[in-house]
Amino acid sequence: MDTKCKKCKHIFNYDKTPEAGMGWVKCPKCGGPVTPVDKVKKDEELSIFNLDNDDIYNMESTAAIKLLELIADKQWRNKGETVKACVSRKISIIYHEERKKPVGKRKSREQIIGEAYGMCEK
Repeated sequence: MDTKCKKCKHIFNYDKTPEAGMGWVKCPKCGGPVTPVDKVKKDEELSIFNLDNDDIYNMESTAAIKLLELIADKQWRNKGETVKACVSRKISIIYHEERKKPVGKRKSREQIIGEAYGMCEK
């Protein structure tokens, strides 16, 4: 379940974060308290598509990869399931490689998605 910290707005996977107390976890970024009530709502998910390119590198990896997959799926909706599965794997690989690079040298989300599709459609 994707959850957003009210304090720093960091989006992360609540279910994969160790419980800090009964019914709450600490935000991995700022340490603020987060409960299941703070889960990302559908209208917020849509606004996530307006994030700056660098924002995807400030998110938890699993949330960023999920976002990239959602964007890719909306752009390439009529591709087959085999291509979609390939693209998901390639997005994850490319994203983790780009995350290691300095801020000004990273690929944009469009470049990541385009490269992933280019690898899968050959």
